[in-house]
Amino acid sequence: MPELKNNQIKRLSFKAGVLRLSELDYEELRAIIGIKLEPIIKKSYIVANNQHRKIIQLDDVLKVLPTKMLGLRKSSKKCKIRSTKYKRSRRVKTLDDIKFYQKQPPCLIFAKESFKRLVKDISKGRDKSPLKFSQDSMNLLQYYIENTIINLLSDSNLIAIHAKRETIMPKDIQLVRRMQQQRLDEEY
Repeated sequence: MPELKNNQIKRLSFKAGVLRLSELDYEELRAIIGIKLEPIIKKSYIVANNQHRKIIQLDDVLKVLPTKMLGLRKSSKKCKIRSTKYKRSRRVKTLDDIKFYQKQPPCLIFAKESFKRLVKDISKGRDKSPLKFSQDSMNLLQYYIENTIINLLSDSNLIAIHAKRETIMPKDIQLVRRMQQQRLDEEY
């Protein structure tokens, strides 16, 4: 399975206001991304197949997303990458990066090609040939996944702060996922 790079996940964590991630969190977040993407891709495939189309369109993805994507912009542009030219302490640099990424308007943080490879790889398990996605549907999937991970990381950060830690541990992420699952179970 193609992987999203650690620096891309780290930029997402900055957007969520997280100071530090443990090394195990990167693998945990990659697994969560796969878990979240798989049912959306399967359901989108079913919707497109029912309409006798071979390419998954934006409408197909919109029909299967669990929440409405109100903040979606038609021009989903890539976020600027923060670069520093002078040396600072690690903590000050991290806090500056957090401020920088939180000030950015809604934009895509993952590299489009690596996310596209990830989606294609997940969709290969569905059929022998990979499914085809329109550019708009791919942007919507990426926007949805990034927002889901940002929300998960910000809630995990609150749990880590409550435990008097700066570093998010996998147990924080697992606790947030368990609480979200209980909330979903209570709704139904």
